[in-house]
Amino acid sequence: MATDTHADDKIGGFRFVRILHQGQNSTVMEVVQESTSKRFVLKQLLPKNAEDSKERKLFEFEANLGMEFRHPNLIRVHEYFKNKNGPYFVMDYFPSSTHLRMVVGKPRDHEWVRPKLHWIIEQAAAGLISMHEKGWVHRDIKPENIIINKVGETRVIDYA
Repeated sequence: MATDTHADDKIGGFRFVRILHQGQNSTVMEVVQESTSKRFVLKQLLPKNAEDSKERKLFEFEANLGMEFRHPNLIRVHEYFKNKNGPYFVMDYFPSSTHLRMVVGKPRDHEWVRPKLHWIIEQAAAGLISMHEKGWVHRDIKPENIIINKVGETRVIDYA
């Protein structure tokens, strides 16, 4: 699915809402499950990458890993789908307003975070500790992969 996706576009049983992030390997989008009207995030491997067996295996590995995690500070993956237009997986929708990179890079724009920063870091660490306790190491931990909502709740994302 490209960035020219329209509101009436569907992937499986999910209706497209908006693109959250367009990466080199995948598109991350907000979707609504038609059967329940619940919001989720859908991550789909780009068609050009879906043709590469190594990319497909890495993508499936990320999905399977996300399905193993059950921690309040880790985004949970619910289901993985092998689609001819590119495999995708569906994960928790977490309405974040920012990520840690923006907080560090533009502190004046995110003054509301300052009194909560210790708690934010504790939450991210708790999620990472939970991964480590299961024998996994997050191989791409960076400020962009720590998302924060307006009250300071924090989630770690992107497990591959």
